[in-house]
Amino acid sequence: MVPKLKNKQSITIDIPCTTIRQTKLKLNIDCWYVRSTKDESTEVFHAHETERHKIDILCLSKCGFSAKVVSASHSLQQFCLFYSGVENNLGLHGAGFLLSQRARNDLLEWEPIFPRLAKIRSKGSQASKSVLSAYTPTRDALDETKNDFYTELQTVTSAIAARDYLIVAGDFNARVVPKDQTTSKVLGNFGLGQHCKNGERLVNYALMNQLTVSNTVFQHKPSHLITWYSSDGVTKAQIDYELIRQRWRSSVLDSRSIKGADTGSKSGSDHKLIITKILLVLQYVERIKQNLALIAVNSRMKQSNMPSF
Repeated sequence: MVPKLKNKQSITIDIPCTTIRQTKLKLNIDCWYVRSTKDESTEVFHAHETERHKIDILCLSKCGFSAKVVSASHSLQQFCLFYSGVENNLGLHGAGFLLSQRARNDLLEWEPIFPRLAKIRSKGSQASKSVLSAYTPTRDALDETKNDFYTELQTVTSAIAARDYLIVAGDFNARVVPKDQTTSKVLGNFGLGQHCKNGERLVNYALMNQLTVSNTVFQHKPSHLITWYSSDGVTKAQIDYELIRQRWRSSVLDSRSIKGADTGSKSGSDHKLIITKILLVLQYVERIKQNLALIAVNSRMKQSNMPSF
């Protein structure tokens, strides 16, 4: 028989426990070699294409504009341009970003590193996103110039936090071959190039930093793997790439080049826009305090008689 309780007292004890939660984030982080863009109408075209393809972050190569906000001509959606280059740009340099309003709201840091390289860092619910926009010297450039570029790129990459979601994108002026035993973690089966020194530099950089060249991973018809056409309409190559940390490789749903993107300039661009679709799924452990109400039989009860938890 349970005795009748008197002098009841309620005691609340905080008992910590954990639960696993999950967040999902869809992103389009893309890259585009746009030649030179110096007039406002061209900037509007970039905003138009960014909105049309629902791009969050667009990495731009060989661009020439100042940082400012522009609006797509057919909507109220705003985009923000960030540019790293030199004054009186002759089209030899220029790297930058075009950010959607959502990406602009999440922006933590913008750093124009030098005329061929720029960086942004955005906040995330569990992991920040670091994106580098690169424009590598061409095949005809001096080896010293190419080596200096990759030295600077490596310095910047090494300084990025290991837990950041890292993407490096742009015109690398390099051709890579399909993967082999030594490059199986950095390349896919769909590299269209032949062995060359610029390709070696890119692969060595990817190996050193545990990056995967995402647009060589997915099988598509050649027109969606090729990123550049020469003016003669015959010569074509895959020389623009998006690299992502290997630990996040499964977050990339697709990466391909597409036709039809319009720069709005008279000369246009001989490069195709690369679209990379990302679904970032993050699991994290959350500590929760559960309040457990206990009933003490007597407020004067000795602590030694209290049940232990």
